[in-house]
Amino acid sequence: MNNFLYKKSIRQTLITDLFQEYAKSAPDRRAFTWLEDGEKEAGHLSFKMLDMEAKSIANQLKNGDSTAPKRALLLYPQGLDFIIAFMGCLYAGVVAVPINFLDPKRFVRNFERFQVIVKDSQADTVLTTSQVIKNIVRDSEPEIWGSY
Repeated sequence: MNNFLYKKSIRQTLITDLFQEYAKSAPDRRAFTWLEDGEKEAGHLSFKMLDMEAKSIANQLKNGDSTAPKRALLLYPQGLDFIIAFMGCLYAGVVAVPINFLDPKRFVRNFERFQVIVKDSQADTVLTTSQVIKNIVRDSEPEIWGSY
């Protein structure tokens, strides 16, 4: 009987609540480790750092008003920044719409696909890094942004 109650309570707990609890009870414990090429450790996030960074993004998304976005495109290369942005969306109650992003040139070639994703998802904001924007703008043709 206790086992059933335990499982039931886990199903009712939000993942954000679990991460916040770990940030309090085990702040320095690793939440995620990023392995470059699947083998070499390239970085990690503790529960405290993940919680702080995700809350920062959530606060920016909420922006203290009722016009907060409902859906956000996540335009990130694979890595810890994506995880932080995804958790930030969860903290803010914003639906995250991840986009597979490999390199800027692929993005430019698939710009029409990007536009379809934007339209279909009804996303009202985009989260990314300044480096991604610089790479896309540097490698794209000027007229591509005029059509969007």
